[in-house]
Amino acid sequence: MTPAVQSLTVSWTAATNADGYKVQWKSGSQAYDTSSRQATTTSTSYTIASLTAGTEYTVRVIATRMNAADSAASS
Repeated sequence: MTPAVQSLTVSWTAATNADGYKVQWKSGSQAYDTSSRQATTTSTSYTIASLTAGTEYTVRVIATRMNAADSAASS
């Protein structure tokens, strides 16, 4: 997706037994940078701010659960 504005709201269907979600994004062929391009939420939507207009981004969501391994990332 290539935003024409500097923010993007993503939403997804709730995962069974998930306590929360990690939202990760990257641009181009970069690797996912979990230190600066990752957010956590308990909601099923998240607004990513401070994007660069005209840049293509890839977004993925990972369901999380307390005391359990994270799910596989969305595709």
